[in-house]
Order: sequence, then structure tokens, then C-alpha cells
Amino acid sequence: MTLEQLRIFAEVARQQHLTRAAESLHLTPSAVSAAIKALEERYATQLFNRIGRRIELNETGRIFLHEAEAVLARAQAAELTLTEITGLQRGSLHIYASQTTASYWLPPLLA
Repeated sequence: MTLEQLRIFAEVARQQHLTRAAESLHLTPSAVSAAIKALEERYATQLFNRIGRRIELNETGRIFLHEAEAVLARAQAAELTLTEITGLQRGSLHIYASQTTASYWLPPLLA
């Protein structure tokens, strides 16, 4: 299971429509359908009820959606952490200095 498959699944679940989800994700409907099919085949379960041309989450899909959204939120938080660290907005700065410099010169500059 990939993060991309989770993103696709979550969007289809929110939209309750393959084509609208594909448009939202800037993918083709066949790519979205293939990702959902791959998930369902890999775990030998159905996540959606297909009624004619309609699609709706079933009970398994609702339970899985809760977990998928949690994973996606953690992945987004991890991505934000890396972005902040590389953008020097987050992290640690270690300054080493002699006792005189650290006691007299640095405090006013750091304050």
C-alpha cells in the first residue's frame, strides 16, 4: 500500500465519485479506478459498493477511511517538518564560543 493509493482512496471516499475524484487529483479516471482495484485485490476486500454507475463506501471502507486519513495526516506533518527544517524555520542551532565571548559578547547579540 502506498501513500498515493491512500490519497486516491480518501478522495474517492470523500467525493463518492470516481471521475470527480480523478479531476480533483489531476489523474485519469482509469488511474483512480486501477488504484482502488489494486487496494481491494491486495487485501481481498471491497471498500465500496458499486450500484450501477454509483459508488459508495461500505462498512469496511468507512473503517479504513478513518485509518487512511490518520496516516495521511501524519505523512503531511512529516512533510511539513522536513520543509521547515530545510527552510531554517525549525531545528537547533549550536553556537560554540570561548568563555569570554559567550559571557560578554554573545548575550546582547542573541537577545
